[in-house]
Amino acid sequence: MKSLKRILSLILLTLLISTSQIYADPPSWAPAKGYKKSIKHIYFPQYNMYYDLKKGTYIYMSGDTWQINAKLPSTFLKINFQLAKKIQLNIDTNTPQDFNKTHKEKYKIKSKFNVKNLKGKQSIKINNNSIKIKPNRGKK
Repeated sequence: MKSLKRILSLILLTLLISTSQIYADPPSWAPAKGYKKSIKHIYFPQYNMYYDLKKGTYIYMSGDTWQINAKLPSTFLKINFQLAKKIQLNIDTNTPQDFNKTHKEKYKIKSKFNVKNLKGKQSIKINNNSIKIKPNRGKK
């Protein structure tokens, strides 16, 4: 009888451990209070890359293929993730990159700014990779 209780206890303990979600230590750029349990991935639209909160790995493009690694390649090391835009993805998948086309469109980074030349004769507006040059109208 004791051995049966022991076996059942081990089975129950194994089930509890295997079904609980054990997350990796959060990265230094993560908020102090952490993320909601439903959030599994963080998407960085500026860099078109993901961070898997559960596994503690980055998912990024290298050439034409997605790479998954706990460490970033040297090309990403200068990124200040503390300041980077972060999208919390609440999708039930282990491969968020399968939805990358949707994420790129939905979370597109829009850059708008105006630049005037020193003489003030024209302004340049750059918006979503298109450039418009307009002559200034008014006093010269």
